[in-house]
Amino acid sequence: AQSSPRMLAQEKNVCWSLARRMNGIYTKRDHCYSNSVKEGYLFKRSSGKVLQNWHRRWFVLDGTQLCYLRPNIKGKDEKEAGFDDGEGKVVGNDGNMFVKVLVCDVLLSTVRNSGPGDPPYSFEIYSANRRSYQLQAEGPYELATWTASIRQCISDQLCGQTSNAKKNKNRGLDSGKITNEKFPATLKRESSIEDINAASSLTRSNPNCADCGAKFPEWVSLNLGVVLCIECSGIHRGLGTHVSKVRSLVLDALNKQDLYVALEIGNEKANKVLEETVQAGWTKPNPSSSRDVKEAWIQAKYIWKGFLKLPEKPLKPGDVDEFLDEALEDDDLVEIMTAIFHGANVNLQRGPGKRTPLHKAAAFGSEKACAILVLNGADPSKLDADECTPLDLAVLADSLPAVEYLTWKMERVNKDAE
Repeated sequence: AQSSPRMLAQEKNVCWSLARRMNGIYTKRDHCYSNSVKEGYLFKRSSGKVLQNWHRRWFVLDGTQLCYLRPNIKGKDEKEAGFDDGEGKVVGNDGNMFVKVLVCDVLLSTVRNSGPGDPPYSFEIYSANRRSYQLQAEGPYELATWTASIRQCISDQLCGQTSNAKKNKNRGLDSGKITNEKFPATLKRESSIEDINAASSLTRSNPNCADCGAKFPEWVSLNLGVVLCIECSGIHRGLGTHVSKVRSLVLDALNKQDLYVALEIGNEKANKVLEETVQAGWTKPNPSSSRDVKEAWIQAKYIWKGFLKLPEKPLKPGDVDEFLDEALEDDDLVEIMTAIFHGANVNLQRGPGKRTPLHKAAAFGSEKACAILVLNGADPSKLDADECTPLDLAVLADSLPAVEYLTWKMERVNKDAE
């Protein structure tokens, strides 16, 4: 019998789901190192010149070094480990003796995600004074957490910070265990250096409030993609989160995925659509305008869409939704937001496949389009005619960024449903 798309997606994503199931099967060595940042199984390619086999090893990242444990086979001693820490041996929970083998000092290393032709979910580590290692994770989640943990340790070392287990347990990166509270570090709501740079870039490219022109705005509407001053942000909060999801660029821990709409759209592009035809009797407020004036303008602009340009011909039912579909096919993020501004239904199931816009964005493998749709109310748990979620279609599209993002969103949906 021919497999359904849903079954194909589940089969293709078997490594990722297997990592979750293995937590109850394999004995976890929780206390190999008291100061570990992350521990877990990775596949390591051997360095043989003729046969290059893959071996499954328990890896430990302690904030300054990455090493792995191998059985203490007779004839192989601590010399292979590359460093001496006393006995150089670790006793696992199963009673076997292990030797820890140094992979690299993180400060002198770089991490590169593998490219086309490499094994799935693999990455490489290059060290300044040692050979490179090719490692393979058990799925997209583990790939994201391992690479993000190593890069964060490199960043901490460069910034003169000391990683410790307590600090990283709060980040949810202390072990290989997967729970609903722990998400890929690239997607978690904690600010990494890349995320802070994204927020700084956003304020530099939007030096004035989108609604009144006040200088140095420090608030953002995540779904509308505009940067706001503190007074206008308060008015936006009064509109409700279904209209405007407001966060502080200074006080809130935002990641780059949260800021996708604002980074791609911004005040200038958003206002070009939302304020294209300011009708007679209306004047855009300035920083000194009263709160009542600003509130009236913001309500007319975002709730009633009173300043949108009217089409030359009356729109037929479904015209805006077709426009959204075309924008998704072109992966034009500005046009996607324009369709949403004009009232496109982000949860409408169209065609024989009964796919929503989020299904289509996931099938195209566009992480940013998925983020824009989800921030504007798209439901990541909806099923199409083949009983596939958007996540299933992202898996079939071989789009790891979209898989990671939608996995995080599905985790949140499932957690909220509990």
